[in-house]
Amino acid sequence: MGNSPQSPALLAAGLGVLLGCGPTDEECAELADGVRACGPSQLQVPLTQEDDQAFTVEVTVDGHEGLMLVDTGAEATVVSSSLLSVADQTMTRVGEICIADLCIRDEAAYAWDTPFSTDASGELNGFFGMRLLHHFGLRFEHGRSLTIRRGGTACRGTPKPLDFSEHGIARIGAEVDAASFDQVALDTGSAYSVLSQATADQLGDDLGAGAEPASICTVDGCEESGAFIASVERYCVAGVCAQDVAVKYPVWDAVGCTYFSRFDLEFDFPSATLWFCDE
Repeated sequence: MGNSPQSPALLAAGLGVLLGCGPTDEECAELADGVRACGPSQLQVPLTQEDDQAFTVEVTVDGHEGLMLVDTGAEATVVSSSLLSVADQTMTRVGEICIADLCIRDEAAYAWDTPFSTDASGELNGFFGMRLLHHFGLRFEHGRSLTIRRGGTACRGTPKPLDFSEHGIARIGAEVDAASFDQVALDTGSAYSVLSQATADQLGDDLGAGAEPASICTVDGCEESGAFIASVERYCVAGVCAQDVAVKYPVWDAVGCTYFSRFDLEFDFPSATLWFCDE
C-alpha cells in the first residue's frame, strides 16, 4: 500500500493476553521478537477480492471477526486502534490474529485508524505488513485463493530473484509499455498497478487518451477525484507479460493486483524469489 507507516519503534513489553481458543503453545513456532505462528505449517484460504479490491482475507483479531489486507507493500502490520481499544498511532502487541487455523500471536502492530483499518464490521480492519510476511511463502492463485506456508518448497515454475528495499519491501524489474524500471515495488495491498506522474508523462498521450477520472485512497484519507484509470497495452514483471492491464495514476510506481490476478504466483520471501507457477 505504498505509504504505510515506516519503522515505528517496537515495544519490548505489554504483550497481549492470549485467547483461550485456537492452537496450543506446543503447535507454535517463534518467528522473531516473541511473535509466534501457531497452527498448520501450510494453509489455503479463499481471497475475498472484488474487482476494485486488493488481496483480502477473513481474520479473527482478538475474538473479533473481520477482514485484513495481505499487503506486501507495507512495512508494518497495522490494525484499527478503535478495534483494539488502544491509543491511535501507537505501537502495541495484538494477542492473536487468526487466518482460519493459522494464528499469529503477540504480533507487534501499529494501532491506527485509516481507510484501510477501521473497526467497522464488513470493512477492512487492518493489513499485514512485510515484517510478518517475510517469514512465509505466499501463493496467490489468480486472485482467488492464498496459500500460506512456513518451510517446504515453492511451486514448480519459473523463479525470479527479488530485491528488498531498506524497509523490507520486495522489488523486481518491470516494463510498462515504453517505460522500464530496474526495481519496482510489489504491492498486493494495491488494487491497481499504479504509476507515478513521471511514468505517466513518459507514456504520454497513449495513456491519457482512454483514461477515466477516479477516486484515490491512501492511509492518509480518500479523495473523490484526483486520479485516473487507464489501460496499458503491455505490463511485464521480470519478463513475464500481461496484456491490457488496468493502471491508476498519478500515485507512485508499484505492481498491484490488476497484474497479479492474471497469474498463479508465489512470493517465496525466505528464499528472496518470485515464482510464476506452472498451471
